[in-house]
Amino acid sequence: YQLSTRVFSLGMSLYTRFELRQRARPHLEWLCRETEETVQLQVPHGEKVLVLDTVSPEVSFYLRVVPGSQVYYHPNAYGKAIMAFMPEEEIKAILPPKLPALTPRTITLLRELLPQLEETRRTGLAYDNEEYTSGIVCIGSPVFDVQGKIAAGLGITAIASLLDEKQKTAFAQLVLECAFKVSKAIGYSGDFFRNKLKK
Repeated sequence: YQLSTRVFSLGMSLYTRFELRQRARPHLEWLCRETEETVQLQVPHGEKVLVLDTVSPEVSFYLRVVPGSQVYYHPNAYGKAIMAFMPEEEIKAILPPKLPALTPRTITLLRELLPQLEETRRTGLAYDNEEYTSGIVCIGSPVFDVQGKIAAGLGITAIASLLDEKQKTAFAQLVLECAFKVSKAIGYSGDFFRNKLKK
C-alpha cells in the first residue's frame, strides 16, 4: 500500500495544527489568567474557521466555547483577524454569497466588512461587537507562521455588560502581546507587531 499525496498533505496539516496548539497553549493560559476571560485559538477550515483550542477562566460567569466547533468568519473577531491577511479573491471565495445575520449587529455586506479588515491590518486588532451572539464581545489578533503567512486568530471572548472601555483597551494590548508570543513560538520573525505593542 502507498499513501497518496492527499493523505500525506492531510497528515501534515493535522501535525501542523497539533504543533500550533501545543506551542500556543502556555500563552493562551497566560492571556486567560491576565484577563479572566475565555481565550480562543481559531484556524482556517474551508468556508469556516475551526476552534482549535480554548482556555476557560476560573470565574463565576463566562462563555464556554467547545474546541472543534466550526464558526463563521464574518461576525467573528478571530475570523476577521485571519481574513485581514488573505487576498480579497480568497475572501470572496470562502464567504457565502449572502452573509448570514446572526444578530442585529452582524455585518452582512462585504463592502462594509472590508474596511474593518483594513483597520485590522493597520492595528493588529479585530472585534466582534455582539455580531455573533448578542451580549458577547470578542477581541482578536492574527498569528503568523515561520513564512510570515497567516496561521490563526486568537483572543478573548467576554460578556459585554462586564467589560468597560478601559478594560477593553487594556485587554486589546494583552491580546496583541499573546498573538506576538504565539507567532514567535511557531517561528515568525517579522516586524508586524513591532509598533503595535506598547512598552
